[in-house]
Amino acid sequence: MLRLTLFLLFLFSIHPAEAAVINGIRVGQHPDKIRVVIDIHGDTDFQAKVADNPRRLLISLPATADNITSKAILAYPFRSVSENSIGQGITELRLPMESPYIIRNAFMIAGNGGAGNRLVLDLFAVSQIEFTRQTGIAHGPLVIAMSAPSIDGLLKGIAGETDIAVPPQKPTVYTKPVIVIDAGHGGKDPGAISPRGIKEKDITLSMAKTIARVLNESGRYDARLTRSEDRYIKLYNRVKIAQRAKAGLFISIHADSVGNKTTKGASVYTLSNKASDVQTAKLAARENRADLIGGIDLNIEDEDVSAILIDLSMRETMNRSKILANSVIVDLRGGGVQTLKGPHRYAGFAVLKAPDIPSILMETGFVSNENEARTLLNPEHQEKIGRALLRSIDRFYDK
Repeated sequence: MLRLTLFLLFLFSIHPAEAAVINGIRVGQHPDKIRVVIDIHGDTDFQAKVADNPRRLLISLPATADNITSKAILAYPFRSVSENSIGQGITELRLPMESPYIIRNAFMIAGNGGAGNRLVLDLFAVSQIEFTRQTGIAHGPLVIAMSAPSIDGLLKGIAGETDIAVPPQKPTVYTKPVIVIDAGHGGKDPGAISPRGIKEKDITLSMAKTIARVLNESGRYDARLTRSEDRYIKLYNRVKIAQRAKAGLFISIHADSVGNKTTKGASVYTLSNKASDVQTAKLAARENRADLIGGIDLNIEDEDVSAILIDLSMRETMNRSKILANSVIVDLRGGGVQTLKGPHRYAGFAVLKAPDIPSILMETGFVSNENEARTLLNPEHQEKIGRALLRSIDRFYDK
């Protein structure tokens, strides 16, 4: 009787809720990436990875699919899609690739009541060597165990007759896109100082904390700070922090200073080998020299990174950075934040030299203008800037 009761309990416990259904798959080509969107009815998890020999994208979902080929809108590098049941109620979608792409972002966008959900994958072109390194790395919360204990074994285990051998699992943890917010200067490097003693390092730390809070409260991003207190971090290490966090974006926060005390307004910088004007060149030189405080000139250390600038992958990252910068400018103005004339500028800032992370440096205003320096510390103004960045990042990820 005990075995029968346990068996019935087991059957009821494994009876699935209404299965999710894969309604379609579409591939869109963007200037900087390939976006794969899977439309799903019902709640589900996912796992996505790339595989080689043959080169393909594999997407696993605890969902049903029926003739996915007829529901697919494909584009390069995908030429076909097929579906296959791999057990445990999991459907695997297989998309052969014509050239190597890797998954950079993977996230689920929930619809109302579980209906109309979308799985979004952003893929980027890479070399075959980098593709090989990425094969088999799973994105998503779903852990797929290809073998499960038998019902008899499970019943015996529950009754205490034997132990059930559970194969060790190495779960994959899905994280939201990581956005690293860098508060410029800090510690023994105060940055620019206003006529009445407001320090750039204090403005940037307060501003960075507000921006990170706004991004995290949206529930769509994992915003992290390079520093959360008044401490000095070398420019090179700020980039390393973002790389180790596997950041999708890097945003460095600063406040400018010029001789004209009436100048005000925000601007956004992206990387260039040549500065866009004389003022910008002087600013980049001043910021990059901050590492000399620690006794090491970053420009000497950074020869390898500078060489990467000629590489295709670096150019792609720079192009994506420009897309974000232009969007930020639009959203700053739309959110009531004044910008300079010609606010998108270019400079050789050291913190923008991550070859694999789109990066921008935002001069939020001018410390040399005492009124604007005080405004930059105002929580309402910081909130405006945070909201503007959130809108731009949402557009960057098409959320």
